Amino acid sequence: MKNYLSIALLFITVGVYSQAVNSEKPSKSVVPLNNLSVNLLGDLCMFSVRYERLHPISGDNLVTARIGAGYAEALDYCNDGLCNSNVTYTTFTHGISYLSQHKSIFVEIGLGGTAFFANNIDQQGYTIYPVFGLRYHPSVKPMMHFNLYGYYPTSIGSKAANETQLYARNTVPIKNNLIYYIPIGFSFGLSF
Repeated sequence: MKNYLSIALLFITVGVYSQAVNSEKPSKSVVPLNNLSVNLLGDLCMFSVRYERLHPISGDNLVTARIGAGYAEALDYCNDGLCNSNVTYTTFTHGISYLSQHKSIFVEIGLGGTAFFANNIDQQGYTIYPVFGLRYHPSVKPMMHFNLYGYYPTSIGSKAANETQLYARNTVPIKNNLIYYIPIGFSFGLSF
């Protein structure tokens, strides 16, 4: 519970700070402030759709808040290794990042989270992860933007995460299932 409260406090503090600074200082950044994108293999999803809002804070620095929804599948262990599972998840992703601009390229450092929802309440879970990446944003609108990023998730509140057993590489335990992930995500979409 303390982890959830700390994360919520971080999001609120950064959001309030970015609004206060934004009202005091004009930004040099001339990028569109809204993004709608398709995300492939990132945020522990096979794919997702997300909306982002960029908030200029000072000079060429921005804070971005994002929300999205996607799809993921679980892997199960069998006696002879990993097997296919019929557990699929609807995922809801969110995150906040700091962006530092260098021409049309941004360096991104942030924090993200993904909630997993299945038909069975015992199959639901949540994970949080740091995000590091590079972004290309156009200086005119509407234009395409691109984002390549890496992340490393941790499981929070999962029964399986607290047990001492070995998991397959690049998996995150959500209850008794494993979510396979690739630690690199790619997104592209429209900036407006």
